[in-house]
Amino acid sequence: VLRAVLSPGSLILRHALRLAVVTAIAVALAESLHLKRGYWLTITVVVMLQPYTSATTHRALQRVLGTVLGALITALLGAAFHDPRAILVLSFISAALCIALLPVNYAAYSVFLTPTFVLLAEASAGDWHLASTRAVNTLLGGALALAGARLLWPSPEWRRLPGYMAAAMTAS
Repeated sequence: VLRAVLSPGSLILRHALRLAVVTAIAVALAESLHLKRGYWLTITVVVMLQPYTSATTHRALQRVLGTVLGALITALLGAAFHDPRAILVLSFISAALCIALLPVNYAAYSVFLTPTFVLLAEASAGDWHLASTRAVNTLLGGALALAGARLLWPSPEWRRLPGYMAAAMTAS
């Protein structure tokens, strides 16, 4: 099994190398640009990159759209509510919706993930511009993940389909 995973044609090896390279680029970019909460950029890359190119594209679109919409919601909530008890209730509702929607739709999950983190984890900072910071870091992370998926050892599913079909036919 180890030999198969470490072979040059291994999907797992190519994905691991891609993830390592793009994550290193994300860390370097966050450091060189002195990005506030630059770890959000790195986390976005790690969460978005998938072994297959189309899966990465699908995940990136859902994450970016969900996060941008979530950032808008968070900014509105942050402007409207300043009482820590209200923020706690909003954070609880956002976290519950986030987890409840994960099995249904990743984009919807991402919409409520942003207010959960920004309202609860970052409320003590008192900086409601963190919603835009999260959106910018997610956009940058999404762009890096898409570039990595397309440029570094891409693995489009359609190239593997004939082999999978042949294996299924011989197995039956």
